[in-house]
Amino acid sequence: MRKKIHIIVALVTVAALVSFYSVASAETKKCSGTAFRIASSPQGKVVIGDVAKHEMTLYSYTEILTSDCAEYDGAVHMGHGYSDYVGGSGPHQGYFTHITKDGDKEFGRYSGTSKMKVNEDKSWEVSFKGTFEVTGGTGIFAGRKGRGTYEGKANAEGMTYKWEAEIEVQ
Repeated sequence: MRKKIHIIVALVTVAALVSFYSVASAETKKCSGTAFRIASSPQGKVVIGDVAKHEMTLYSYTEILTSDCAEYDGAVHMGHGYSDYVGGSGPHQGYFTHITKDGDKEFGRYSGTSKMKVNEDKSWEVSFKGTFEVTGGTGIFAGRKGRGTYEGKANAEGMTYKWEAEIEVQ
């Protein structure tokens, strides 16, 4: 019986040390940057009909990132999402993949809100903001988790935004 207790105590101790080492070896890294949209493609739109200008849109897009963290600087940001807007304003959410020049990928999801303003001259501007979560990846992004925020503007000339994140690096 004592031998079993000693074995159990030893196993629990080893498990605790492994768990401590895993937590201790993770580093939190702060990164920030900008994104510039280079392509956008609506995949489908549904007019809901309950109120004027209520539309749900499924879309895909491609952006180029700049960052103070080397692994994100110049990475391609590809996303797929949907919006539920009334008159160009409302919630949006979706999924993204960051792809480095070496082909490593980081995966995540995002959600936020957009607000459209139409000016007297009929030009428009959309301001948007939200949060995102990094859920994992391959290569240099393997084992990563994290959270961040984004905020930006879009108009007929294009779209750009700033982002900040805290990423747990293994």
